[in-house]
Amino acid sequence: GGIIPNKGQRTTLDVDFAPEAIGSEKEFYGMHLKSSWYFQGLREGHAIEFLSQAAVVDNIKNGQTVPYLYRHGLGGSRSLRGYDFREVGPRGSAGDYIGGNTMVHATFEYSVPTPFEIARFATFYDIGVVNTDSYDFSVSNYNDDVGIGLRLEIPFLGPIRFDYAVPVTDDGYNGGGGRFSVNMGYTTTF
Repeated sequence: GGIIPNKGQRTTLDVDFAPEAIGSEKEFYGMHLKSSWYFQGLREGHAIEFLSQAAVVDNIKNGQTVPYLYRHGLGGSRSLRGYDFREVGPRGSAGDYIGGNTMVHATFEYSVPTPFEIARFATFYDIGVVNTDSYDFSVSNYNDDVGIGLRLEIPFLGPIRFDYAVPVTDDGYNGGGGRFSVNMGYTTTF
């Protein structure tokens, strides 16, 4: 049941600019490229979803830093599902999360119908990295997870996703046991 994409592609590029001329305390800019690809699976009703994204923020004036709220992090139901929200990313000297200026993330998901029309079963793999410096696309300290999910289409409520993911590789600050998440929507959109 439901509207599960199994064919098509969508790519977007968001560009942000925060100049002092319009009231910003710090001048910075950001770019976020997102791409979603959908394919028919091995059998009728099977669906393959591949999502990828890359983002960068950078200061315009030397000596300024990008504000905390605009730095990147990964983790949670819409990125690395085996980690808590924004748990993946650079840490300060005390081990506290500070976020990064560059982020790369990808998700691969395969879903199949079940005998129940309102339900689908999914398996997935998420991988991503957040780096301190702008334009540092190194993936040497990546984090990834693997998981399973149940997709339900509830009448009068809509689609709900239940996922359980376990970290495979982590950067030493996060990892540990698996994470359970619940989200609204048909796909893992960004």
